[in-house]
Amino acid sequence: MNKICAIVVTYNRINLLKECITSILSQSLPVDIMIIDNASTDGTKAELKDWILRKEIIYYNTKKNLGGAGGFYYGVKKAVLLSYEYVWLMDDDTLPVNDTVEQLYKAACELDNHFGFLASTVFFNENELCQMNRPGISRQWYSMKKYYCLKKGLINLEYASFVSLLIRADVIKNVGLPLKDFFIWNDDYEFTTRISKVYDNYLVCNSIVIHNMKENKMANILVDSPDRIERHFYGYRNAFYVAKRDGKKYVVKYILLILELLHKIIFSSIDLKWKRCHIVIKGVFAGIIFNPQIEYLD
Repeated sequence: MNKICAIVVTYNRINLLKECITSILSQSLPVDIMIIDNASTDGTKAELKDWILRKEIIYYNTKKNLGGAGGFYYGVKKAVLLSYEYVWLMDDDTLPVNDTVEQLYKAACELDNHFGFLASTVFFNENELCQMNRPGISRQWYSMKKYYCLKKGLINLEYASFVSLLIRADVIKNVGLPLKDFFIWNDDYEFTTRISKVYDNYLVCNSIVIHNMKENKMANILVDSPDRIERHFYGYRNAFYVAKRDGKKYVVKYILLILELLHKIIFSSIDLKWKRCHIVIKGVFAGIIFNPQIEYLD
């Protein structure tokens, strides 16, 4: 068994998943690969049969769609209980370059394992950084200790996405598992900011992945197509939970941002503006009582 378990969550995207697996198998530093299949209906397991038989991947089917949040919860829990030292999280449309995880592991050694998570630099293509996966740089990056790390190509972070994120297993045991009840959106923000309350965390500039998306843009209910509007409910609900967790001033800030968003929707020329407003308001009110519990491992 390798030290690192790459956890890939997938749902009905077999072609992207196969590219992702091929990229992981080509890594200069070998890792074990765990595929968490959220009950895909596109023949995912059959397509992965040869890899499974050759024991090149570990395959789990969740039996129902748990969303990205539930899938990462499921995979992280499995990997930690199997005694891996690190988990390496990514979506099924992530394409690591050949030394992505080696660069993460080198940084872990450079830091003598004094970190919570390490994030790769996420590109949309060879020339553009991915808008959806911009990490949050810590306000303390300029301190002497952080400046030393900066010279090593490490930038102190407060949060990052689940697109190529290396986390120590003992950190997960300390802070708890990702929140499966988030279903989709903001689960990575909640989890990484939870880690940041206890540990220093870093962007590893030399660790590169490509996020194989159709367009290089953030999810935005103002411009999203009608078939994607309803999923924004989870984003607003989950964001309100995080604001509540962090205190009253964050709740006030969040409510002000929501009011600004509603104003933009109402006075814009977009279609389905009242449906968009309804989803935002529904998510916010759901967030008032939404209180998922963090699960801890022994």
